[in-house]
Amino acid sequence: MAITELDQPSTMPISETRQNKRIQFSRGIEFFAAGGLSLILLPLCLLFAPDGQEVQIGLVGMASVWLAYVINDPHFLVTYQIFYRNFTAKVKGDGYQRPEQVRYLMAGLVLPILLLLWIAAIFAFSSAVMAAGMMQLLFILVGWHYVKQGYGVLSVLSARRGVFYSSLERNLVIAHCLITWIYAWTMPMAERIPYEMDGIVYMASGFGQWPIDVMFGLFVLSGIGAIGILIRKFWLARTIPPITPLVGLFVTLYLWVVWTGISEAFGYLIPALHSVQYLFFVFMLERGRAKAEGAKFANGHGLARQLIGVASIALVMGWIGFHLAPDWLDAHIYWDESLLGPTIFMATITGFINIHHFMMDNVIWRKGNPDMAYLRA
Repeated sequence: MAITELDQPSTMPISETRQNKRIQFSRGIEFFAAGGLSLILLPLCLLFAPDGQEVQIGLVGMASVWLAYVINDPHFLVTYQIFYRNFTAKVKGDGYQRPEQVRYLMAGLVLPILLLLWIAAIFAFSSAVMAAGMMQLLFILVGWHYVKQGYGVLSVLSARRGVFYSSLERNLVIAHCLITWIYAWTMPMAERIPYEMDGIVYMASGFGQWPIDVMFGLFVLSGIGAIGILIRKFWLARTIPPITPLVGLFVTLYLWVVWTGISEAFGYLIPALHSVQYLFFVFMLERGRAKAEGAKFANGHGLARQLIGVASIALVMGWIGFHLAPDWLDAHIYWDESLLGPTIFMATITGFINIHHFMMDNVIWRKGNPDMAYLRA
């Protein structure tokens, strides 16, 4: 039967309704993945696993261990797949400007060699000081990594909504992110007390309370400046602020970096929540890349197979890198445990992967990187 002009309007609302539902569903997933899930889990942790309730907190801690296997550990190895894909072309400059070439070369070749030399020196000299230094570096960089990702959530998701920030607005937000990172790092450093990670003991700097008070003042002032400039922006434009990008930024800064001690149970979940946020952007990157290249798997089952392949490799390599290899080495290789602790391979391999991940991440998710154009696809 031929479709007349009178027939056509009856089909349009159905199509538009389905499209609207798809958009609303995808925006909902985006909100929770970008940080909104924390706004649900934190109240649940405060309600059902309050501090002092060891059984409930222990259950959350056990859940976080399994989440590390399937979410946190694999997210590190996804970075390796993205970073080293077409690596030769990247360092040769095929579509990449000189600054990107240098960054890929430094993070992809020079830094791993330096880290391996560092680890070799730890074993050659049985140096507990050098091992502790690696743990300190990891601890310093993880906060930088988190706040940088939070700013990335704001800038990328805002741009996808057609919201862009002036140089002043960007600089104030970036300044607050960096001050937040430094303030979070100083808080546990007031007293010279020992911390332990994977059997490696390292000491807090013990520089007293006044640097923390100074950083807290800068944290508050920079926060007022950043929040104030954003309120002014949307007030003058008479527009509704982009909720998801802002939630992603503020959850990252305040719940995952500064006030991590608000709930012991919630603290166990932060690495998994950070990894979910990261993996969501990996999904957007891979989907955009497939669309930009005109690949037949850009949507539907083909894209799903591609992502399953990436995830499967990440799961296996994460298990090997964080569990099988270090556990085997710690059980079969001799070293002086009185100097380096009982799990030195676990500590150094974990330190290597984390630090290298931070540096690779800093190269991948840059505005000047041509691959980032895929996020707009």
